[in-house]
Amino acid sequence: MSDNNLNVFPKNLYEALALLYVERLDGNPTPEQLFDSYQNAYRKIQEHAGNQKDSWL
Repeated sequence: MSDNNLNVFPKNLYEALALLYVERLDGNPTPEQLFDSYQNAYRKIQEHAGNQKDSWL
C-alpha cells in the first residue's frame, strides 16, 4: 500500500451535520447562499458542541 493520504469529506461529525443541514434547505440556493449556510451551520454546531461539553463539568 502507498503512503498517500486520502482526503475524505466529511471528515468529522460537525462537517457531516452541517452537510445534512444544507442538503435539506428549501428552494434553490445560489452557490454563495449554499456556502454561507454551510459555514454558519458548521460554526453553530461547533459552538453548541462546545457549550454541551462545558455543561458536563
